Amino acid sequence: MKTARAQLWGTVVIWVSIIYGSVYVARPICDFLMKKNSLTILVNSILLFSLAGLGIIIIQKIRIRKPSSYMLLGLVCLSYLFGFKILTIPAEKIHFFEYGVLAFLIFRAVSFDWPPLKAYAAAVFLTTLLGWGDEGLQAITPGRYYQFQDVMLNSVSGGLGLLLTFVAQREQKQGCGF
Repeated sequence: MKTARAQLWGTVVIWVSIIYGSVYVARPICDFLMKKNSLTILVNSILLFSLAGLGIIIIQKIRIRKPSSYMLLGLVCLSYLFGFKILTIPAEKIHFFEYGVLAFLIFRAVSFDWPPLKAYAAAVFLTTLLGWGDEGLQAITPGRYYQFQDVMLNSVSGGLGLLLTFVAQREQKQGCGF
């Protein structure tokens, strides 16, 4: 039990370390790729392949039975696609995706000890807090800026990731497996 808990929280720590660790190096990398006119194409391709891969995993692992689950999955997919469309800065698109993953990882770690409703609330809270910390780190990093809109973007992404988690969990309880 302790090993499983440690592994779940270790995954959260590693993911947050990747997010926070990329704050300083992301700007030079993005600037380099922008000069080569390949950043937008690269980011859009990675995110679309990631979403497609996630869709394939969901389809293969979960046999969705409830029409409301299809509607929720459709809403999440459309929300992510809409977000990718309206966000013009590639780094914001990456944040929009990575905080959904972070919320899922936090939920898994917290749900080890807490019931689902508390685990969802804790995951939203911690994802928002960590997103705020990310922006605070950017505020003290040369060439980066704090933007409250990005904190909200991170929270929305976390909410979308948790909505996917909710659908998977609900269908799993119906005996479909995940």
